[in-house]
Amino acid sequence: MQKENNNIAVNYRHSAIGELLWILPIIRSIALHNKKKVILFTRKETSAKLLLEKEDYLSEIIYLPFRKGLHQLADILKQAIIFRKKKIKKLYVLEEIVRPLISGKIAGIKEMYAFGKKKQKKYLTQEKFLGQSIYKKHEFIRGKKFLELLSIKYKKFNKSYPNINLKKKFLYKKKYKKYKNIIFLGVDAAEKFRTWPLEYFIDLVGLIMKKFNNSFFFLVSYNKNKEKVYKIQKFLKKKFKKNNSLSLIKHNMRNVKYYLSISDIFVGNDSGPANLSDCLGIKTFCIYGATAPPPNENKIIKIYPKKKKKRYTKSEFIVQEYQKKNSFMNDIYPIDVYNRIKSSLKK
Repeated sequence: MQKENNNIAVNYRHSAIGELLWILPIIRSIALHNKKKVILFTRKETSAKLLLEKEDYLSEIIYLPFRKGLHQLADILKQAIIFRKKKIKKLYVLEEIVRPLISGKIAGIKEMYAFGKKKQKKYLTQEKFLGQSIYKKHEFIRGKKFLELLSIKYKKFNKSYPNINLKKKFLYKKKYKKYKNIIFLGVDAAEKFRTWPLEYFIDLVGLIMKKFNNSFFFLVSYNKNKEKVYKIQKFLKKKFKKNNSLSLIKHNMRNVKYYLSISDIFVGNDSGPANLSDCLGIKTFCIYGATAPPPNENKIIKIYPKKKKKRYTKSEFIVQEYQKKNSFMNDIYPIDVYNRIKSSLKK
């Protein structure tokens, strides 16, 4: 006798780690509502398989490329085959694209739910849809409104996430026991307009080392910006004769997650590592010059330019073009950041 289709899939194709972390409470709420773990379809760029090990609301993570042009026809068929193989009964698409719904239609999925963009509507089980204005709002806001639309109760995480193996964390921590402060620096971001100047990071490291010289630094950036990390390491060796930093450029996100988990503080740009740090419960100092803080539940300590006219605080909206052109990152000075973090450091 053939097994009945009863599995649930969630489709989220955004490639940024921060966006994935924002949407996790939405995905978890869907799983709890259905009283069943869900299969997550996402991009490899999110590093979801590395970040989300042993999450109790996910049964499996499947990477799909979500390519454009003629390739998308092959991707649609591929996802349909996977849907059928995994015996998907319900599909939730947490975005406005139509392709997963076409795959669901081909695979014969009985129930499909999405935001309700024009091209999506004919495939959907629901009768109510999100309004057009929602697409100017932050992804997390869209997700919560989507849950409301489907009468799904939103349930935030009641502890830090993603899951951390305590034995593994102990092994990571052991090597750095002699240091009074373990500081994680996120020295770049996906877009240049979000990024604090490198010379400011170097000045900040100098200020920290003058007063708190028993400190260790984890340094992360995109590979294309690896010179930033190397210049900070070179500065530490030349100025303070110290080999007290580790470049995480070549490390995968599983390692980054554990190095963050043993850090005392995070300091850096509005980026995936900043959001991950906050989710893990690490004291997170995030520098906001071009963007507003996210509207999800967070404990991020926000560092803005001193002048209120140069602050973006409307967190419910997506980043606007004028923000990208008028970044105020240069107006947040190293001494200002140092004064915010120094009380969290030990001599």
